[in-house]
Amino acid sequence: MAELRPSPYRALAAELLDDLRALDAVVARFEEHTPADWSSSVPHQALAALTAELYYTGIETAFERVARAFEGAPPPDGAWHVTLARRMALAIDGVRPAVLTEATLAGLDTLRRFRHFVRHAYTATLEPARLEEVVAVLRAAHPAARAEIAAFAALVAQIET
Repeated sequence: MAELRPSPYRALAAELLDDLRALDAVVARFEEHTPADWSSSVPHQALAALTAELYYTGIETAFERVARAFEGAPPPDGAWHVTLARRMALAIDGVRPAVLTEATLAGLDTLRRFRHFVRHAYTATLEPARLEEVVAVLRAAHPAARAEIAAFAALVAQIET
């Protein structure tokens, strides 16, 4: 039997792949409906908003895992959600490559801003056109985000400690 060695980087890679499976399941919820369904009623609107919120929260969880593994912790500043996301598009010399491209980050940033709105706009009415836009952004951003995070996980799994 081969000798087993603990590897925090292999554990990180496995966790990132698990995050991707969870994100795939969230995206699958959108595939069960047409864009018009999401704006057809208040319950559908609420479900679309919650699903988009869950998606970005899953993405951010993956970002936090990377930050903890390579940088020690997520950024400590007051705008840490923004800073954390932007760091994922940065290659940090001698530490890690970029996790995402700027183009992928741009789509995900739309979802981050929407999540912030949903969490803090307690009395706001969800606009059907805005929900359709967010669903379209999520559907478009997921394949690239998935591929880039999976490629990062594959690279991390090869790191020897």
